[in-house]
Amino acid sequence: MLKGLILVAGALLLATAGLYGFRYLGGERTASTDELARLALTAPSPQARELAALELAGRGAGALPQIRRVLAESDAPVVRAAMIQALGAQYDFESMPQLLPALEDGSEDVRRRAGTAVATILGIDFLYRADEGQEQRTAAVKKIKVCYDAMVKNPPPKYRRS
Repeated sequence: MLKGLILVAGALLLATAGLYGFRYLGGERTASTDELARLALTAPSPQARELAALELAGRGAGALPQIRRVLAESDAPVVRAAMIQALGAQYDFESMPQLLPALEDGSEDVRRRAGTAVATILGIDFLYRADEGQEQRTAAVKKIKVCYDAMVKNPPPKYRRS
């Protein structure tokens, strides 16, 4: 039993070291945003997928296409939550069609971060609370969708394309 635990711990350590070791020990080479997106979706352990997602989230506006892709494809709530938080931090209005369904995600953490991201991007607190009952959340999501639809037709100046 103890040997099994040691093997599992060793495998997790190797996966994490493989993910980041080349960055910190290898000098100037860093993982590309495409590589981080791939790792966030396919790394062998949940911890390695989360680490890759967090690194990708920290890449900012230049990683938005990869962040949106990982959000759409990931089945891990912790990874989706990190991607949602990154989109909110970038005020990414274009990601709103992906964020709206996240308000009804099965994971409370994903719903909470989606609520925060949507309020940040739209600049309005809709009194959406991820831990409330389905009926209250549905009512808040309805209000959010009405506001978003109005903003799509006439976006605020900061979201208008030149």
